[in-house]
Amino acid sequence: RTILDRSVDEAEQRGFARGREQSFAKGFGQSFAKGFGQSFAKGFEQGLEQGREQHRTILLRLAARRFGNGTAADLTEVLEGLNDPQRLTDMSELVLNCATGGELLAGARRIAGRK
Repeated sequence: RTILDRSVDEAEQRGFARGREQSFAKGFGQSFAKGFGQSFAKGFEQGLEQGREQHRTILLRLAARRFGNGTAADLTEVLEGLNDPQRLTDMSELVLNCATGGELLAGARRIAGRK
């Protein structure tokens, strides 16, 4: 084999090796980005849910303090499955603005879209 043949073979091998490395790096980068994006989205959603749960907990504590545990227990049912931050905020304002527990529950049901 000539020097030229060996040089061509070595160049091809280096090219293949470089191509494998770049392909691996690209695949790894895409996989990492996809995995990171999914993990970030999952963590973000979990954080939002924790915030909504804390909002519901505070709302129930305020209702219990102002109108008693019975009203808070009834409000728990109204809040179940409610995730809209604006509706939770509107209900928080009801705790401050309503004169009675019944008025609070009626308003909360209206905001939640329940009868």
